[in-house]
Amino acid sequence: MLEVDKKREATASIRGYFYQLDATLLEILNSKLEDEVVIEGIEDFDRYTDEDVIYGQVKYYAEQSLTDSVLRDPLYKLFVHFHGLDKAQRVNRKYRLYGQCQ
Repeated sequence: MLEVDKKREATASIRGYFYQLDATLLEILNSKLEDEVVIEGIEDFDRYTDEDVIYGQVKYYAEQSLTDSVLRDPLYKLFVHFHGLDKAQRVNRKYRLYGQCQ
């Protein structure tokens, strides 16, 4: 039997891409016809509605638990983006973090 180099094994990455695709497709399907969904815009997907701008970040965590330290990095990036906006731009901005553990 062939030995697999665990450092080069891509199963978790592929699952992560599928999870991101699923989350993005759900966002598109839940959108109204007049909404605009941008894939790989500011975040993994951005949804622009008449009332809100929704930024979606999708993370797949292989062999990890969703602890505070694991969630710190993606949440920090969302906070930095929000903090970088002018006060007027912050109105009706929403952020969603989708996380999936194996």
